[in-house]
Amino acid sequence: MQYLREMAPFLKQILAAPLTVALAAMLTVSCGPQPDVAQVIEIQGDGWHQDSLLIFDVAVEDSSQVYRVMVQVTTDNSYPYQNLYLFRDILSESRTEYQDSLHVQLASPQGVWHGSGVGALKTLEFPYLQTGLRFPLKGHYLFRFQHGMRDVNLLGVTSVALTLYPESGL
Repeated sequence: MQYLREMAPFLKQILAAPLTVALAAMLTVSCGPQPDVAQVIEIQGDGWHQDSLLIFDVAVEDSSQVYRVMVQVTTDNSYPYQNLYLFRDILSESRTEYQDSLHVQLASPQGVWHGSGVGALKTLEFPYLQTGLRFPLKGHYLFRFQHGMRDVNLLGVTSVALTLYPESGL
């Protein structure tokens, strides 16, 4: 019995990630509009290296469609900050369509984490832009993200997801 009590925190941490992914998948499948694009990049190993780009390849078939683009950042309890700076851009097949930096507030100054989650994982979802996004041409677009924190290897970010919903579907 004592062994189980000692192992409980470890077991909670191991079980939290699969349960969060399963819960998110069930909610996505069962509720609300379905996205045209939904991609997740898992960050493994020693963290998110400052030179590593997270790249989402999105195929656009209809250049007249307006999309609501959402980003989800999932962190675990090893993430050392309350915020996250991101450098981001959108590349078309011929040029850079959009480029900026973003400050994401992950927690309040009192340490209360924004977003939702189970156990050690917290996921914060936010819009890529405050307005809808229309792509100028049919084709492939690359959404690229790079962290702008001072750490060479940023620990605690476990995944970043990109989801595109047709505006009429929201």
